[in-house]
Amino acid sequence: MLRINFAGRNLPAAQDLLPAGHYVATITDTAWGQTGERSKNPGEDRLEMTFDVAAGPYKGRELKRFYVFSDKAWFFFHGLCQATGRFTDDELAAGDGDGGFDAEALDEKLLSATVVLAIEQKEDARSDRADGLRNEIGRAYALDSPRGRQAAAAANYDPRMP
Repeated sequence: MLRINFAGRNLPAAQDLLPAGHYVATITDTAWGQTGERSKNPGEDRLEMTFDVAAGPYKGRELKRFYVFSDKAWFFFHGLCQATGRFTDDELAAGDGDGGFDAEALDEKLLSATVVLAIEQKEDARSDRADGLRNEIGRAYALDSPRGRQAAAAANYDPRMP
């Protein structure tokens, strides 16, 4: 019989938030699914994307963002695809063929791409932090954009270094 004893154990402290700003980050994982019953848009296609901060004092920090593809939200994902530099103008205009991209084709283009993410601190009633805040990923920018170059320079990011 399994017995679990929590005596003498402390819950881990909530992870420190990233200060609001722009961070160079690499896409490390994708997970496809659907939004839950209690979401704003139940049953919508959803992509959970994992990023790792690629440079600076927060290098290695994992960040997550959910993308949904409803009429009001698809453009956030479109902006990320554009920022990766891995999609042609035709692909960004129409998708991959008449039916758009399938998940496998998107994963192939997205995984290991490096972009600059705008990070904010937002209030969240579900946060495990005492202050009720969490980090939120906003827009994504290409490394060669003005914001991208600025963030990469501030973090001493060198794409040739692992």
